[in-house]
Amino acid sequence: ANGGHLMQARLVDAYLNENGQVVQRFLPVEEARLAATPEELATIREGLVRVVNDSNGTGKEARLDTVVVAGKTGTAEAAQSRPGADEELRRWLKDDHAWFAAYAPADDPQIVVVVFLEHGRGGGHNAAPVAKVILEAWLRLGLYHPRPIAPGDLEDDEHAGHDHGGDLDHEHASAGGPP
Repeated sequence: ANGGHLMQARLVDAYLNENGQVVQRFLPVEEARLAATPEELATIREGLVRVVNDSNGTGKEARLDTVVVAGKTGTAEAAQSRPGADEELRRWLKDDHAWFAAYAPADDPQIVVVVFLEHGRGGGHNAAPVAKVILEAWLRLGLYHPRPIAPGDLEDDEHAGHDHGGDLDHEHASAGGPP
């Protein structure tokens, strides 16, 4: 989402006083950089957009109509047992964990969402819809600030207004531009 920069995780951007004035701001800290070419990063970004926006994408349950979301589904094996547990609990403990990580908008990331559901089974079917609810709440709060579309952003007018209801249009997937 950010060109291969591994940033230190932060939950708080700044401390504010009772008047809403910034007392202390926490600046981003880069911890490492991904060893990938710009072309490789572009391919990865396109794949992440397709995961959510392609009709066969594993994360299509997180797709939004108003903002292009990029994401990755995941499932982690959970082979646990608990002595003396009843049959239902033993079955639940063996269900895989579900993951879904997303960012939006794909071409100008302003939010990152990671959902982990312990023993939640598949990431695409169970974790992605949770991410969608979070992204929809973010949109309702008015926290999305779209960047203006420059005249050269769309390769041609033929694709303007395409709703990507089926397979995602390749030009918009690679650019992360408007649907």
